[in-house]
Amino acid sequence: MSRSPHGLLCPDCGGRLAIRSSRQEGTTLRQVFYQCENIEACGASFGGAVEITHRISAGVSPKPFAGLRTVPPRRRAANDTDPARTSGPEVPPASNDDSVDHALSQ
Repeated sequence: MSRSPHGLLCPDCGGRLAIRSSRQEGTTLRQVFYQCENIEACGASFGGAVEITHRISAGVSPKPFAGLRTVPPRRRAANDTDPARTSGPEVPPASNDDSVDHALSQ
């Protein structure tokens, strides 16, 4: 078992979760199985998924069939004068609604 690189805590006891195993389900999806490290007092097991949902920037040769939408980095607010700010992009929720794609293209 390895510690969870995601820093997840057990929903039952608050202990650390370790990755017990995982398996690749597709190009952008991996099923993960966790176990609470507090074996004697808890020992709960959980399943989850790690999924790549969008692209922030393309690599040298991105695969067009990956089906990932590209989300541009967030623009700074006009009054944000802190050059050290390194917050990540603001990611809109995935949707099949064309209005989201339209909003992203502007």
